Amino acid sequence: MSKFEKIIVSLIDDNIKLIDLTDTAGFVDCYTYDPDNPSGDNEFYMVYDGDKMNDYTKDRAIRFSYARNLKKTYVKYVNGKPLYIYSFWVNPTLKKLYSGTIWLNTEQKAKVVMFWGAFSDVADSVMSYPVLSTEVGHQMPLNDYRRSYFDIEGITIKKEAPSK
Repeated sequence: MSKFEKIIVSLIDDNIKLIDLTDTAGFVDCYTYDPDNPSGDNEFYMVYDGDKMNDYTKDRAIRFSYARNLKKTYVKYVNGKPLYIYSFWVNPTLKKLYSGTIWLNTEQKAKVVMFWGAFSDVADSVMSYPVLSTEVGHQMPLNDYRRSYFDIEGITIKKEAPSK
């Protein structure tokens, strides 16, 4: 996860906890763009392993369902593996960070430090530099090709001529 994503994940919604970013909770990665679901809005995607089911994943699903900034959830298959995608709205104050230049106010810096801990690399960067320049774009992998019944050999669909 990049510094940009670490900053955004700590500011995007209060229902996100540090435990949600662990392998135990099924966390895969964060992304800023989904080529299968392009949107004109800046969105932030958190991706989880769909095969992991435990108390942490259930707790996360319940907490995320109450998130104010949750736009949508959907399932995507990558390399035959199901992934749960949580798409979050990026509010106007965070949308300006998508330019790659990160300037945070004191309250935002405190939230980042409280989320990651005072001795993390991202907290050190946020507290040491008034302005950060970072890479923003992180594209999610493409969805697997899913065959439809039109692609299966042996199935023919008869089209009748329109009646007059």
